[in-house]
Amino acid sequence: MTIDSRTNSAIIWAADDPSLHEFEVKPRGSPKDTPGIKHTVYSYFRETYNIELQFPKMPIVNLGRDGWFPIEYLFQAKGKARGANSPAHVQGVLGYYDENSGTGCVDNIAKLSQLACENTTRHGMRFGDMLKQFNLRRGTDPVALTAKVLPEPQLSFSNENASLRNGSWDLRNKEFKR
Repeated sequence: MTIDSRTNSAIIWAADDPSLHEFEVKPRGSPKDTPGIKHTVYSYFRETYNIELQFPKMPIVNLGRDGWFPIEYLFQAKGKARGANSPAHVQGVLGYYDENSGTGCVDNIAKLSQLACENTTRHGMRFGDMLKQFNLRRGTDPVALTAKVLPEPQLSFSNENASLRNGSWDLRNKEFKR
């Protein structure tokens, strides 16, 4: 698939909108001057693979040389990232969660929600319309949850157990089991 993107963006809103992204597919073995068939990502998947996208108004994402893909396919299609469990990756993930936990998490969700609202209205859609595509709705009532306090977990080391102190594990002088 040859891609002729009109933007430099890595994400384009709407897989079925030719004004945002379309490309030309030429028949195999045809001369260079033969015109191809113009497609959106939505029409390409429908006509080439007989796949009807469930969410044609959702974004498409540029994966570099792999091309543009509907966001609904990206969860399982790309698989595990290279170096996903490397020490640097684990450190980065833990750092992200340190920065975005508690009130930071609430602030981050509020910021992402605001960004989603701005982007949907810029492309002629309301945020509620986008949520409806996933059978979701935003409520104003607080959620009541039933919870219980779990017992403190036990961490066993070769020389003794670790304990919690002031919300952190005390791992001083602990030896890992081999």
